[in-house]
Amino acid sequence: TATSISQMLNNIGTAVSFLIAELMVPETEQDGNMNTTCASQDNNSNHSLTAVEVSTMRENVNDYLVMLTGPAAAIFLCSLVYFPSKPPLPPSKSSTHQRLDFIAGLKEMVKSPAAWI
Repeated sequence: TATSISQMLNNIGTAVSFLIAELMVPETEQDGNMNTTCASQDNNSNHSLTAVEVSTMRENVNDYLVMLTGPAAAIFLCSLVYFPSKPPLPPSKSSTHQRLDFIAGLKEMVKSPAAWI
């Protein structure tokens, strides 16, 4: 259940970020036409931006990225503060048993003829 909730929230977050981008970074106008792509199909047209437009767009994109970073950083910090050293209840019966050291178990497996069959 937790995995499905996190996956759905991930998809919703992606959708919201696309919607917010449309609001925060508007399209630029060139001669009354909306410039929606960097590469135009008409090679004779000139789609250059002025220094003011570039500066405004840079500020808008920077504000957008900072706005996206804020919630992610807040959730990350909350996770660091809350993260317990171990769960209050063991997640399974096998998790309560003492585990072998990996290298010792690997050596034991290599020496066992049954493991090679």
